[in-house]
Amino acid sequence: MSNWRQSRVVAVTLIVTFLVVQLAIPISRLFPLETPHRWAWQMFSRTPHSVQFVIHTPTDTTDVVLRQHMAQVRGDIDLTGLMPAHLCLVYDEAIRVTWDSGELEC
Repeated sequence: MSNWRQSRVVAVTLIVTFLVVQLAIPISRLFPLETPHRWAWQMFSRTPHSVQFVIHTPTDTTDVVLRQHMAQVRGDIDLTGLMPAHLCLVYDEAIRVTWDSGELEC
């Protein structure tokens, strides 16, 4: 085999390998369908499920609009970890933050 043909075979092999890897990783992460995974097509194709937070003050309750606190609300990120504490800091009059499955006293 001449050098010209060898270099072409190597180039085609590298390109095909690159394309296979680019397709195989997202496809392999696609099939456990119970939750969306980062770096898989589900990350972009599923509708985000956002948690509804409610701020309780001594005189009122207010629903939180997450778009006022986050640039992009994504369904694959758990907001119940740090968002309630953040809301307590941002809203001075807040005495409690509640959401679907919990609450936090400020």
